[in-house]
Amino acid sequence: MKIVQTIPVYNRKSKRVTSLKLDDFKQIANENEEFFDVQSDFVIIKDRFFRMPHLVKPWTFWIENGKPQVEPTKNTNYTKVLFAVEAPDKNEFDYKNEFRAMNPLSGYFQSFKTGFIELMQQISTEELTHFEVTFYTLVPYQTSLHYLLGKRGSNQTRLNFWFYGWINLKYRNDFMNYLKQYQFDYYINGSTRAFKGIISQELSRVIDVEYQVHHPNSGFWKRKDINLGIKKIVHLELAEIQWT
Repeated sequence: MKIVQTIPVYNRKSKRVTSLKLDDFKQIANENEEFFDVQSDFVIIKDRFFRMPHLVKPWTFWIENGKPQVEPTKNTNYTKVLFAVEAPDKNEFDYKNEFRAMNPLSGYFQSFKTGFIELMQQISTEELTHFEVTFYTLVPYQTSLHYLLGKRGSNQTRLNFWFYGWINLKYRNDFMNYLKQYQFDYYINGSTRAFKGIISQELSRVIDVEYQVHHPNSGFWKRKDINLGIKKIVHLELAEIQWT
């Protein structure tokens, strides 16, 4: 029987939020005291780590005829698109500058723009050229703990740490309230595989149609022949289901 020993990770209120495999714990690369309190048999993650500037609010930009813009053009109609991912990518932080959060899509904006235009061409029944894109990071902190470990943590650690923000820090509530407050023409679920079903379930409570694609920083988006992995999900009303 294989025995896996883990080290608990707590918040400042002594609530256990996830755990690290012992091997990962022994190889911690960055014990930055601003964010972490690393002891001999546990880790405390400080409050600031959970809420990074620039990542808390959805980021909106515009694309006109393939060209991105930071401001909309007056008297222009845009197709509104919500693009959701589960958490920030490691490239969206400046490790050498006090772990400063940068804008979403930092390091892969160009491949995102190219893939996004291809995506809209495939899912739209008409030719669209002007888009208002809202990029929504559902849990605005680094769930992989890459900064602490110097590598990506285990999938289970990442999932547990993500759920802590999704439920306990009420980022789920923030997202659901946002969906009820704002309407979009297209809803894109660009999360990684482990989170797609979770996010899709929440979307189904509010919208009729969602499109699922590979995560925009995956290799699929960066191929010469882009593979977006598009799936159209139609969420049926309970009244429309024929029960037997």
